[in-house]
Amino acid sequence: MDYDAFFKDVAMWINQSNQNQLKFGFGSDEFWEWVMFSSGEICNKYENKPIVLKQFNMLLSWLDEAYQNWKR
Repeated sequence: MDYDAFFKDVAMWINQSNQNQLKFGFGSDEFWEWVMFSSGEICNKYENKPIVLKQFNMLLSWLDEAYQNWKR
């Protein structure tokens, strides 16, 4: 696996996530649909290797925690 490419994709995904939060709104269905679709695409791109799945589980948990705090 090309770890450099993977972690570049992760960094780009985080930046896109920030942009899409502003574009769609953090609580919008559009944002969360993008999160699920795009994270699935990257996981599939890297053949759902354990490190990839763990990285995206962490990112999704991070977003969920931020969302829970945002709702308050």
